[in-house]
Parts: sequence; C-alpha cells; structure tokens
Amino acid sequence: MYEKFNIIDDDKMRNTLLDFYSKVELNSGQQKYLNSYISMYKNVKLDTLNWETICDISSSIDSAHLSTYFGILNLNFVIYLIENSLYKDPFIDTNSDIILNLLNSSKEKRNRIMYFDKNFNLKNLFICNHTYKKKGVRKAGELIIDTKLDNPFLVKLLDGFYRSDFTSTRSGKSDFNFSRNFYKSYDKFSSFKEISNFNFKVFEKQFDFYKKNKRQLKDLVKFYIYLHSIYEDIFKPNDPVDIFWITKHPKFINQFNDGFRLVDLNPTEPFPTDDRWIVRPNGQEEFTTRLNSTDYKTVDFTKIEYNEYRPFLKDFFWKSTVTLPVRLSEFYNIIKFLNFIYEYKTLNIKNNSNYNEITTVEALSYLGHISNKDSLRVYNDKVQSIRKFLKNKYFNVELAVFDYLVHAGNPTPPGSKSIPEDEVKKLDKHLLTLAYDNDTNYVYYTIFKLALLTNFRISHLLSITIDSIKESMKKEQYYIEAVTKTSNKEKAKEHISKYDYRYLEEAIKITDPLRSKAPKEYKNFVFLHYIQSANIKGVTPITVATFNSFLKRQCKKIGLPEYTAENLRDTSITRAIDYAVENGLSHQETEILIRGKRSTKLKHYYDNQESKLFVEATYGIIIGNIDLKGQILETTDSSSFSKDETMDDGCGFCKENECRIHKDIGCPMCKFFIVTLDRIPFYIKKLERLDISIENETIEHEKEHLKAIKKLYAAYLSKLLDLNQKLELKQNQNIK
Repeated sequence: MYEKFNIIDDDKMRNTLLDFYSKVELNSGQQKYLNSYISMYKNVKLDTLNWETICDISSSIDSAHLSTYFGILNLNFVIYLIENSLYKDPFIDTNSDIILNLLNSSKEKRNRIMYFDKNFNLKNLFICNHTYKKKGVRKAGELIIDTKLDNPFLVKLLDGFYRSDFTSTRSGKSDFNFSRNFYKSYDKFSSFKEISNFNFKVFEKQFDFYKKNKRQLKDLVKFYIYLHSIYEDIFKPNDPVDIFWITKHPKFINQFNDGFRLVDLNPTEPFPTDDRWIVRPNGQEEFTTRLNSTDYKTVDFTKIEYNEYRPFLKDFFWKSTVTLPVRLSEFYNIIKFLNFIYEYKTLNIKNNSNYNEITTVEALSYLGHISNKDSLRVYNDKVQSIRKFLKNKYFNVELAVFDYLVHAGNPTPPGSKSIPEDEVKKLDKHLLTLAYDNDTNYVYYTIFKLALLTNFRISHLLSITIDSIKESMKKEQYYIEAVTKTSNKEKAKEHISKYDYRYLEEAIKITDPLRSKAPKEYKNFVFLHYIQSANIKGVTPITVATFNSFLKRQCKKIGLPEYTAENLRDTSITRAIDYAVENGLSHQETEILIRGKRSTKLKHYYDNQESKLFVEATYGIIIGNIDLKGQILETTDSSSFSKDETMDDGCGFCKENECRIHKDIGCPMCKFFIVTLDRIPFYIKKLERLDISIENETIEHEKEHLKAIKKLYAAYLSKLLDLNQKLELKQNQNIK
C-alpha cells in the first residue's frame, strides 16, 4: 500500500501522508480508491501549504465519489496538519483556534462543504447542536451557521446564546433562521463591540424586522433575556419595555406588537401619547396589598370607540389619587359609559348630537341599561366612577345628570364562605402529602397554613418580604411591618404567632436556592417558585392567581368544591368569631383576635347580634342563617313607590310588570322585592298576625309551614332594625 504514496513529488508531503495513514486502518473501499485520493496531493509542497490549497483539495474530495471514503479521513488529516503546524500560512496561524473548533465539532458532509469553502469568512461561522429525522428516526447532530455578521464579538454572542439554557433542542434547519437573519435585523452591527451596545432602540428595530415570523420573534425575545442575564442594564429605567414585562407576561410578544408600551405612573408629567399602556406601579404598591412592584397592569384606551374621548380618560386615569386596582375598576366602568354614550349619540345623529355634551336623557338611558343587568353593588360602583369622571369637566354636563348619578343603597352583606371543618381537615391532609413530594408543593402548603392561621388577605400574605419580618423586644414575639389595607398608606405592625413565624422561616429556607437565581427585584420575597412556559422562564414570586389555581386543582382532585384563598381567610375569621362567642369575648377583644377592624364580617356579626337577639326574644323563634333574597334599601323614604307597587300587606314594594315568583312562596323570597326602613311597623304587624295563625292552626304540618314563614319575616325585621340603628347613628354624627 505504501508504494502508492511514491507519486507525490514533495518528500515532506509524502512522508507526512505516510505518517498519518500508517496509523489508520483502511477498509476495502478506501484501499480501492487510495490512488485517486493520493493524487490530490501529488503536486502539493508542504512548505507552501496554505488554507486555500487545503480548501481546494477538500472541496474536490467532497464534490466527488471520494467523499464517501475519504471525506472524514481527509478532514482528520487536515486537523493533523494544523495541530502539528505542518503548513506555511499566516491565515491559519491567526485562525487556527476557529478552524480547529469547526473541524473538531462537526464532520458531517454538509458542514465540511461549508467550512472548506474558501469564500466563507470562518469568523462568521458557529456550530449549533440540533436534532433531525433520518428514515423516521430522530438523531442528534451539529449544524454550521453562517451569520454573515463580519463581527466576531456578535458571532461569539450568538454562539453563547445557542449553548445556553435559553434555547432548547431544536429540529429542522428553519429553526436557526433567527441567527442566519440576524445581520439583516439592524444596520449598525459592524460597530458593536460589547453587550452595552444593545438597547431598546436596537430591540425595537429588530422586533420590527422579525415580527413577520413568530418563531424567530420568540428567539429574539429569548436572546434579549439571555443578554440581560449577562448585562442587567440592557433596558434603561425610562425605556417603554423592561425585562420583567418580557419574562413575566406570556403575551408580551402580542402586546408589544399591538402597540403596548410600558409606562410609569407619574402625574407630575404629561400622560403618554400611546393608546396602549402596560402600567408599572412605580410606588403604588406601597399603598395597597393587592399588587407588588412587578405586578404590571394592562390599560387599553383603544377600547374607547370614539378617539376624541380617549384623552379625557387618559387624563382622569393619570391624575387619579386612588390606588391602581381601584383606578382600573373605574377605568373599565367609564369605558362602558363612554361607548354607550357614543353609540347613543351616533344612533341619534339626525338630532344633531353634540359629542362633547352629556344630557340628562343620555344619562338616564345608561342608568336604565345597567340597572336591568347589574347587581346593586356593581350598579353603585359604576355610578360612583362616572360621577367622579364627569366632575372633571371634560364634557358639558347638564346639571340634572348629577341628580340621577346617586348611590342606590347598600346590598345585603354576603353570607359566609368559610370551609366546613371536615373539608379543611381533608384538604390539609392531602396538601401535606403533596408537600413531601417537592419543595414547590411544600411552599404552597405553607401558604395554605398561614392563610388559615393569620387571616391575612392572600395578596398581603404573598407580598411579605424577608426584611418585613421582625422580632420584637420580647423573646419569641414577632411581627410583620408593612402597608395594609387599613393602615392609611403607612407601614403598620401586624403581630404574628411564633408558629406563623416558624412557617415563614421554613418557607425562606426552602426558597433560598431559588433566591440566588432570582432577579434582584424578587430576591426579597418570601414565596418564590420557578416557572417555565412559552415565554416565561425563571424565578418569580407566587401570585394570587397561581396559588388559587393550585388550590382549586387540588380541591377538585379530592372531590371538594373548588375553594380559593378567600375561602381560607373566611374560614380563619369564622374560627376566630366562634372562639370569641364561645369564650364570651367582647367586640373589642374579638377585633384584636382577628387583627383589628380588618374584617367586615366581624362588624356585621356584632352589629347584627343585638337586633337579632331582640327579635328572637320578642317572637320566641330562632332565626338562624337565612339568605334574604329581597333588596333592603338604607332609607326611610318610600315616596317613590306608588300604591299599586306596594305589596305583601305593606311589607315591601315591587316595580315589575308581572309577578316573577310563585304566590305560595311569597314576595319576601323574590329578588325583585324592595324593602325600605319605614316598613318596620308592617313587619311587626305581620309577625303578630302570624303568631295568631300559628296558635289557631290544628294541622301540624301547616303549623310548621307557618313557623317557617314567621322565621323569614323575623329575619327581615332583624335586618331592618339593624340598618335603621346604623342610619340613626350616622345621622346623629352628621348633626354633631
């Protein structure tokens, strides 16, 4: 075999080939075509061997039948030449690391053809791992990417990106078009020398370039997340985008493409001209427990149909002094009002509608529209929002409009939503079992226990930070120092038991490994978890929605109703009230037990007790927990109701055109039944007549039926007495 090498003219080249191939075991095919291969080097001198000659020979081999037998062998020979410095070429000297990296990384024919093409700039190439299908079987391989960037810094950056955790294993060549097209996405890449050259303006231009291809656009977003992991100041504080919006919201790409831009609430500056905002709280989180510093809110002014109205609502929203969650509630209420007014005016265009005027007829039409479909609470919220908005004089408003935009009374307080004790125990046992599986489930179990033990609102509980947990001067006494819903925007001390403290301490310990990987804005939160989805990957605080989803999912698994954190809090408060009642605690002592006047449930409980006990004692009946269907208005004025609208022996009123409830059940069980506080004497008379009927009734089941009706009227009387007492107290305070 070795005599075949004698055709090579240059002794050094002949000896080099002999030295290499003497260590290689050739198969029959390679032995058959060895002459053809050796002839490629016949006239090559080792002392003048350069990269161009190597490329010419290698390309000739890969373009002919020799590729099958000597393609990879020749590549190994080239590696041997370069590693042993058996060449004379300044180009190879300068680029030996790049060349060897390419040659050693991938030996596939399609890649050999690329990097043995002397027209390619090797500095533009990098290698990606990828998977591909061959005869139906998925295989792993390497792919050479030509970036055409002519910038080694950017090539290295893209190479690092594809080697990072931010890209998963890909399939198909088209998946790498993000890197292939990168050089076309921005026209000034030639000057880039460091990561700080990237900024929002560059991102915006690249986003515009890639937005026609969603897969490549996703890669662009991941690329900027990768850049941020190296250099945190890619986006500046005043930029209309930041890394938290990008990573936290799975709809970021769609939102940014639709024109949403990040804004900081700052009423001392003019409101932004963009019609779509992603609102960063900018300190608003200090005044409410319902959001944290990275809880961004979507505000879309394009939902206002008439463009001329948009600046009005922007100004109102921007200058509002209420908390951000309340501001958003008002925002949606006002949008519905503005669109109704616009559509109303458009339909009445023949009447020469003035779009900058709000008439009494228009206001009444809207109030009629919402009164037919909204609950009393929602109706009052909408009226209050609209009244505040119109007082800012964006429109010419007829004075009579404000006479109709008034509070329509208070709805009956909702009943208890606490979880039965047997179901609490079942849920506790199930979640504890899950807690042993992994750390994330343990953190969720900790939240569950603290929600039951502390009766904190879930938003307040999840917003607890490590530095807000403090130990008092006395041993084993702890408190949390933070803004609460009732602390008037000031930090308040909320005492916690040593058991609460132990749970928090354990949660901090469990999440500590995550804390080291979390962005600096999240490191101080107690309750963290790792999340990975289409566009979110990393450590973030656990949100209310996330916890509620987890809780509902687990409830469903064990056959319980789908409870939320609110049910846990109601359960905690119910337990406290039950304890207070059993142990004869006063109203003030019970307030301390459930953290002061935080609970409207406690207030309703004690306010109702006096009236309820009076009615029960007077009429010899136990009222129990009855859900009153009718609407009780906190007013003694019933002059707006006509005689024809007076029902049930004067006990209430109805404005419906036809009866919507079975006569045997009666008006008090109908949701359209309206009761005012001046009806108290009629209920007293009704109960007196029922007592006489019960006494005279001889049939036992009829007597029981009458007692059930009596209990219903007694419940109404108890509620009326309670509300009347409050109204009198309020009027006396106004007089003072």
